[in-house]
Amino acid sequence: MIQSRRALPPLNALRAFEASGRRLNFRAAAEELGVTQGAVAQQVRALEDQLGLRLFQRQPRGLALTAQGASYLSDVTRAFDMLGEATGRLFARPETVTISVTPTVAAKLLIPRLGEFYSALPDVDLRTVATETLADFDRDQVDIAVRLTGQAFPATLEAKLLFRQELVAVASPHLVKGLTLPLSGEELCKLPLLHDSHDRWGRSSESARSCPAWPSTIRRWRSTPHLPARASCSPAGPS
Repeated sequence: MIQSRRALPPLNALRAFEASGRRLNFRAAAEELGVTQGAVAQQVRALEDQLGLRLFQRQPRGLALTAQGASYLSDVTRAFDMLGEATGRLFARPETVTISVTPTVAAKLLIPRLGEFYSALPDVDLRTVATETLADFDRDQVDIAVRLTGQAFPATLEAKLLFRQELVAVASPHLVKGLTLPLSGEELCKLPLLHDSHDRWGRSSESARSCPAWPSTIRRWRSTPHLPARASCSPAGPS
């Protein structure tokens, strides 16, 4: 049998003793606890037997605490007060909502708006998980996830379309200097291309038709999409 690391008397006995010690009357303690006077007296007697100490002096008109009973009452009351305060803090904590987004969404859309969010919902504690990995709502304890996908979601999830993705090729002005814009697909293929981990160039049907063989000057970024976009501002090439 596994022994408890705390040798504590039964909680009901402690409650009966604490209420009786404050009221100095079994009947008043019974009314406070919603039990019979006999039940309170029995719980207190059992506690005294377990401790091997006399906590009260029974008197014709009520109770009087012994010296040991008064000392014990002070500690037990403080312990119950701490439990009450801890429980109150638990319920006073703001509601926690965990949202899983990609690092790009977190940096570009979510974080810049956190001040506005907390002003509108001050009682909500928003926790952000920034990752490219698909969220598992059960395993990761996630409430909301924002992802780019063309796949259908399971019927067990509620999904809402935020907006459709629109891909635009951008380039450093130094790279396209002297060229007539907009560039055709064939002209674009002749330029060095920056790829992120999503590899949208290779997945685009128009890119596949225009560029059957990719140039050897492809730069690959195994990173989030906003880094290649920043790199495209340099003379290196489009993104």
